[in-house]
Amino acid sequence: MPTFFVASEAIVPPTVRITGPLLQHLRGSLRLQPGELLTVTDERGTRYRAEIAEISSGTLIGRILDTTSAPPKTSPSIVLAQSLLKGERWTGSFKKPQN
Repeated sequence: MPTFFVASEAIVPPTVRITGPLLQHLRGSLRLQPGELLTVTDERGTRYRAEIAEISSGTLIGRILDTTSAPPKTSPSIVLAQSLLKGERWTGSFKKPQN
């Protein structure tokens, strides 16, 4: 099961309350039901494993079973950028040879 992001305001131990688009995804696409397990994380990097206690059209309430820290990132962040040359320098190398 994937981990879903929720705002820290949604987590009030011993429960997690999910509403909005994430609720629609969990109910409609994944068809989660009471009794199933769910993993969520907040912006602080804390992961919560919860059991769905109640699900309605407007709210999902989960009972937090345990809490762990998110694993540290193992790969470095990489940013790729390309520099564009001006005018003829850019297009000059792509010109077809004239006969």
